[in-house]
Amino acid sequence: MSKTLYIFEPTLDFNHIDPTSILLDQLDVDLIHNKYHTSLGDLSNQEICSIADQFDLISFVDHKFNKNSNIYKETVILLNFLQHRHNVINFTKNNVIDFISDQTIFQRPDVPVLWVFGCSHSHGDGLDDFNQCYSSILSKELNLPLKSITQPGSSLGWSFRHMMQANIQPNDLVIWQLTTPERFTKVIDFDEQSREILLKDAAVTDLAFFSDPQIFYYHVNYLTSGLAFLRNLKVKLVVTSLDNASDLYYRCLIEYTKHPEYCYLPRYNVDIGNDNLHFGPLTHQNLASGILKFLSN
Repeated sequence: MSKTLYIFEPTLDFNHIDPTSILLDQLDVDLIHNKYHTSLGDLSNQEICSIADQFDLISFVDHKFNKNSNIYKETVILLNFLQHRHNVINFTKNNVIDFISDQTIFQRPDVPVLWVFGCSHSHGDGLDDFNQCYSSILSKELNLPLKSITQPGSSLGWSFRHMMQANIQPNDLVIWQLTTPERFTKVIDFDEQSREILLKDAAVTDLAFFSDPQIFYYHVNYLTSGLAFLRNLKVKLVVTSLDNASDLYYRCLIEYTKHPEYCYLPRYNVDIGNDNLHFGPLTHQNLASGILKFLSN
C-alpha cells in the first residue's frame, strides 16, 4: 500500500484539505493507513526526518503559510533536505544561489578549449575589433575554441567564482587574468543581485573595512585557492595580471611570482586603446606573444 505524508502549516484545519488523512503527532504508532499529515507544530524536524523512509510520497501543502515566518523557513529547510532523498511533490525546488548570472556561458564543445577569465582588459574593451584581443589571438595560434568568461569592472572574486563553476576539463588551457586588487563584489540583499565595485567608487562604510591589508588578504586568498583548484584539475594554466605601481601592487606581484604558473611580462603594456583607458592592440599582441613563449618553455 502506497503511503503519503502531507506536511502543512500548524494552524491549518487539514480536514478541509483531506478528511481521510490521519494526523501524525507522535512516533510510536503503526502506520497502517495510506495518508497522514503532520507539521512542525506536531513533530520536530528531526522526528519527521526519522520517519520519512516509511512514506512513498511527501506532499507539501502551502496553504496559510506566512512566507516571512520562522515556521515557514524551517519547513522549507526540512523539505530542501528531504527532496534529495525522497519523492517530494508540490514544493518548488528553487535554484541554488551561486552568484552566476547565466549558467549558459559555461556551455562548451566536446574538444579541448581555451578558457580566459578576467575583467575588461580580457573582455577586449578599448579595441576596434575583438580579433585584436590577446585571447582571440591565442585561440587562433593554438587552434583552440575560445571560452571567454569576462566582465568589465569585475573583481578577482568574480573571476574566481566563475572559474569554480566552469566545466573545465583536463585537456583544456586556462588563462587567468588577475585584475587590480582594489575591486570587490558587494551583495545588495539575500538573493543573486550583486555588484562589482571599484574601491574608488565605494561607499565610506566600505572604505572603512577595505584597508590595504584586508584587500591583500582577499586577493591572495582567491589566487591561492583558485590555483589549488586548477592544479587539481591538472589543466595547462597561465596566470597574468594588470599592474599599477603602488605598495599594494608590489606586495601582490611578489606573491604572483612565487607561483610557477605566473607569466611575468614586465613592460608589455606599450599602447592605449581607443577609449584612452584599456590596452591597445600592440599590448594585446605583446601579451599573446609572451604567453605563447611561456607555454613553449
